[in-house]
Amino acid sequence: MKLTLILVAGLAACGLAYAQSDDFNRPDGTNMGPNWTEQVGDWRIENQQARSAATATNELMTFNDFHSTQPTVQADVYYLGSARVVYAALVSRYLNSGQNLFIKVQDNNGNGDFERVFFYQGNNGGAWPGMTGGNYFVDVTPFTSARIWTVVSGTDITLNVDRDMNGIAEDTLTRGNIPAGGDMIGLGGYGNATFDNFGIPEPLTLTSLALLVCLRRR
Repeated sequence: MKLTLILVAGLAACGLAYAQSDDFNRPDGTNMGPNWTEQVGDWRIENQQARSAATATNELMTFNDFHSTQPTVQADVYYLGSARVVYAALVSRYLNSGQNLFIKVQDNNGNGDFERVFFYQGNNGGAWPGMTGGNYFVDVTPFTSARIWTVVSGTDITLNVDRDMNGIAEDTLTRGNIPAGGDMIGLGGYGNATFDNFGIPEPLTLTSLALLVCLRRR
């Protein structure tokens, strides 16, 4: 218990450390800035958040300043507006629109919350052949906001969903035998998806959070 409290206090005092990040705290407009390349669609800044177009378009943008084939990618996602089909995706190992890991949370039934996650390749391109670890989609407890992050490790990718944004995921889902790809990361969106606080956590931060999870579960 003492070690847990020390670790929590340390993380609270220092804050999460990021190798790269973007909080989108800049004026409204369709220029996402020099850190981003809009591969598909026309993204925008609105109310200090990143948003995809309010159209039925599978949009994707990549982050220019970080390259890794084993990345951790994190963002806060929000369900804003009327009930509809909408998804927010984290993209890793991006090579092109057909070769990347595309892990999304989606309102699949238009009920007004995110209730299903998908493990895809390409820009919303579907499940990759030979996937291990379970089905390519999973229904989860519905939510309207969460911090989500993916971790690529070896031939696996893990999605974490943290609804109260305290650093401890309520859902952790892993799929394996991931396909070949590149070394870029980014975001995907459909139906006016909303993101904030995009980042790549430092390895020390990830280690500390993993230790905290273990201690909390003992």
